[in-house]
Amino acid sequence: MVVAGGFVAWVADKLGRTLGKKRLTLFGLRPRHTATMITVLTGMFIPFITIVFVAMVSSDVREWIAERDKLKNQVGQLTSQRNNLLNSNSGLQTTNLGLKKENDNLDKRLAIQSQHIAEQKAQVDKLTAQTKTLIAQTKTLQGNLKLAENRLSAAKSDLAQAEKAKGIAQRELDSTNKQLAETKQSFFELKRQSDELEKQYGELLTENSRLLNANKKLSTDNLALAKTNEDLRKSIENNNSALELTSLQLDQAKTDLAAALNQFNALSKTLVNDFGVSRYQPLMLQVGDELARINVPAHSSAETVQALFENLVQQSRQFAVFKGAKAHPETGPTAASFFPGVDDQGHILNETAAKAKIIANSINQADNTALIATSFANSFVGEWVPISVKPSGNPLVYRQDQKIAEVMVNGSDQEAAVVQRIQEFLRTAVRPKALKDNMIPISGQEDQFAQVPLTEMLQAAHQIMSAGKPMKLAAVAGADTRAADPLLIHLRVR
Repeated sequence: MVVAGGFVAWVADKLGRTLGKKRLTLFGLRPRHTATMITVLTGMFIPFITIVFVAMVSSDVREWIAERDKLKNQVGQLTSQRNNLLNSNSGLQTTNLGLKKENDNLDKRLAIQSQHIAEQKAQVDKLTAQTKTLIAQTKTLQGNLKLAENRLSAAKSDLAQAEKAKGIAQRELDSTNKQLAETKQSFFELKRQSDELEKQYGELLTENSRLLNANKKLSTDNLALAKTNEDLRKSIENNNSALELTSLQLDQAKTDLAAALNQFNALSKTLVNDFGVSRYQPLMLQVGDELARINVPAHSSAETVQALFENLVQQSRQFAVFKGAKAHPETGPTAASFFPGVDDQGHILNETAAKAKIIANSINQADNTALIATSFANSFVGEWVPISVKPSGNPLVYRQDQKIAEVMVNGSDQEAAVVQRIQEFLRTAVRPKALKDNMIPISGQEDQFAQVPLTEMLQAAHQIMSAGKPMKLAAVAGADTRAADPLLIHLRVR
């Protein structure tokens, strides 16, 4: 507009000069007035053309021309809003100062809360570790539950066999009763024969005395009666021999009768007890199931081994009670106790001698020894548990961080596939390798030598997946481990 105004002034001046020189007239006006009117009209026309041209070129100018009043009102409103916003800004600045102070207080409180959160996090980590332990124990208990279900099925099968065995035992019991009746009859018959033989023996003694007196009286006829006397002497000796044989037979019959009675009573109690327990109670321990184990250091004295042996029996007793064992009037006040075993004839061995033999095999050894307590027989809930103890060598198998087994795992697979591969590695490689290296498993338990926390397994899986390529996964010993020790495993990725 400034440039257009200058141009218009220049054109109007030149036009005025031209019209003034030509002295033109219009509408009867004087030439000077005509020149002034034409100059004014030209000056008005040129800005009009300029405004129209600018309006045609610029949409903003058109908007300003068409909506000037509206824009003016909007400017007023915006100015009012600006003033209000300025006022609000002042209030907000005041509020901001207050919030800043409150923010400082909140920072202090946040520091305190951060400390509390750190403490809570430590507790959470601790609880997480405990949760992992409980998860592992839950898996172990689930395995035990599955094993118990399998054993229950086996027990049901055994129950059916026990029913058959019961019938056989009943027939044997009837046979034993019959034999007992026959033995009693034989005993009474032998006693009657013994009484008769004793009576005959008395008569023979009397006759012998009489004959001796007659022999004295007939001493003068000794030569004639020598043969008769010798015959009588042989007859007395034969009678004495028969009497002694009869007495021995009588004693043997009494002994056999007492043994038969004891065997009958024991068999009756055993049949009644076994029938009740095996028919109505679940199987809690099988033959050879481990109860406890304890390590005997090398070069241990007899007193040390004795104390460790008693500790082993105590641990076994506690485990048996946990399983459901109970004390029995015929076996003593405890639910489980050391049982030395039986010989080839079925006689119970001497407990003191068997215990002394185990201790003697464990003292002053060049290397560590493990005492392992197991169940001597199948035991049902509510029964007394016989404990069998066996010493075993306990050498050092793994050093700390020693590699047990190794496998290649593809890091480009999905997480589930990687975790499954790690679990398969632990089950099919680590456990057989530990058994091959003479680690002593716990009889009656599954999934041994392959226990790794789930968090460590997931961490190893993430390390492998982050590499995105095949990586070596090694299972290493977490500590120095002997044959009878629990095998602590850590996973290493490289």
